[in-house]
Amino acid sequence: MSWIKKKGKLFFWVLAISITLSSMFYFFRLKTVEISILPPAKPFKEKVEFIYTKQEYKNKIKKLLKPYIGQSLLFLNFKNVFSLLKKEKIFLNLTFYKKFPNTLKVNFTLNPKFFLHLSKGGKLYKILSNGKLLSTNTKKVYSEPILTGSLPSNKRQKQQFLDFIFQLFRFPSFANKIATVRYSSNKEAHLFLEQPYLKIQLNWKSLALEKNNNLKSTIKKINQVLKYLEQHSYKARTIDARFVNKIFVSYH
Repeated sequence: MSWIKKKGKLFFWVLAISITLSSMFYFFRLKTVEISILPPAKPFKEKVEFIYTKQEYKNKIKKLLKPYIGQSLLFLNFKNVFSLLKKEKIFLNLTFYKKFPNTLKVNFTLNPKFFLHLSKGGKLYKILSNGKLLSTNTKKVYSEPILTGSLPSNKRQKQQFLDFIFQLFRFPSFANKIATVRYSSNKEAHLFLEQPYLKIQLNWKSLALEKNNNLKSTIKKINQVLKYLEQHSYKARTIDARFVNKIFVSYH
């Protein structure tokens, strides 16, 4: 009889624990993901943009975490969640908080994966610094500059050219004047300004490969020429800066 009582008590405790755990799973199921995008520690000064809007970033996280909805918040494995989001390489400083009973809070800063705009076949595309193309909404007004024309067919040369273009944004006072950029040859690039409207010819290959301050020096000289033209109301057509220590200005 005592054995039956012990069995009964054991069954009761197992049943009680099962009910308690079931209740905990039910009442602490993940239902909501709250997302906060934190400002970067250092503001970005380059004239470039993030790949997605803030809302698109939030939607992407919610889509990635959708398989976790309905799971117990108590036993949610942060390590798995972190690994899942980290694979995207678009989120920095990821932190997670359990907000009982049903919410997971996700905080992060944006990974500055920048792009330019490429005009190709009458359409606008986003081109990443690694050369990858992304389709975009052509109805939207985009910031400049825009890459036009063909890019190098050689993969290595294409990457070198893109690296050179992105180097220009280290000098915002100059980059902000650029309307369009055109790849001309394996050495030459043309930059077109809007105010004033003129063409600048550069030996991009030489400037991209040099490890010294040739690019900084060249841009400084071009800015000096632009300032001189503005002060004297000269309307130049072309600034030829392809040569070391020499800049030619054409008015024809």
